[in-house]
Amino acid sequence: VLKVYLGAGYVVVAICAWQMVQKLTGAWFPEAFLYSNPGWVIFPGQTMGLVPRINGPFSEPAALAFYLSGTIFCCTWLVLRGFRSAMATILLPLALIALLSSTSTTGFTVLGIGIVGLTAYALAWAPRRVAGRILLYALPIAALSIAVAVALSTLSTRIEDSLAMVARMSLSKAEGDSFANRTRWDIDSLAVLWPSYGFGAGWGSVRASSLVPGLLANLGIYGCALLAWFAVRVARQVQRARRLSSDVGVLMGLEGLSAAVLGQIVAAAVSAPAINGLDFHVLVGVLIAMAARVEYLAGQEQAARRLRNQAVRGLPLRAADPAA
Repeated sequence: VLKVYLGAGYVVVAICAWQMVQKLTGAWFPEAFLYSNPGWVIFPGQTMGLVPRINGPFSEPAALAFYLSGTIFCCTWLVLRGFRSAMATILLPLALIALLSSTSTTGFTVLGIGIVGLTAYALAWAPRRVAGRILLYALPIAALSIAVAVALSTLSTRIEDSLAMVARMSLSKAEGDSFANRTRWDIDSLAVLWPSYGFGAGWGSVRASSLVPGLLANLGIYGCALLAWFAVRVARQVQRARRLSSDVGVLMGLEGLSAAVLGQIVAAAVSAPAINGLDFHVLVGVLIAMAARVEYLAGQEQAARRLRNQAVRGLPLRAADPAA
């Protein structure tokens, strides 16, 4: 499943590269095939100043950033945990380039949250080996990316103007009408909690702009408490499975898919009213199934070991029995 997930990331990155070539050179791109769903409004022609925005096989750049957030979290965590996965190592820079090409504020925000989270984890909780990889690789790569962007901007006035416009429009999102409208939707959504005595309006009744207000407005405080309880139980089950298993493939799946789920949750918390992507729910189901399978096999092995020990302890007794 992990290989299929990473393979899907390669497909998305390849489509993004194809779309970028089409926007820069006018080459043929299968828009009629990729954007043929009449149930979605597609925005393939967006630009930010002189920079063409990339949405890949998704409806808009924000949707692309939402998906790639999980891919980037997955690849980054596999690399930092020391797993030798060529698929993840090669996909990580490609996914980062595709995310930056989307010029999505959601993507930039998720990357910033990820960098801050990795830094805090390295300084406070991470094992020494993992913390060393984070401080030795992740943070210098982030600094190098910023330095490369600055260096490129000095080579061309057009590139400099484009990067400046992307940065200016991303940083000024909080001052725009879109941000004000979305903030008002979140506040209006939370207003249903008091008259409903904390039970919420019922799933599907309120459409907020962000994940947490949307969950509170629809599920209520008690429903969100149950959802949090479910998330904690799943996280603990995955942690138990990590301690019980010594299979590298199983550990890669648990670590990588957990990071992918976390990345999509962070992206949804930034700018999505709900997580409707089928891939997210499939990943959660696979994680639960993997952890349950590891616990089941560990229980079977423990039971077999107990029977062997009992048999070994019983051999001298049977040999000493005159009736034997």
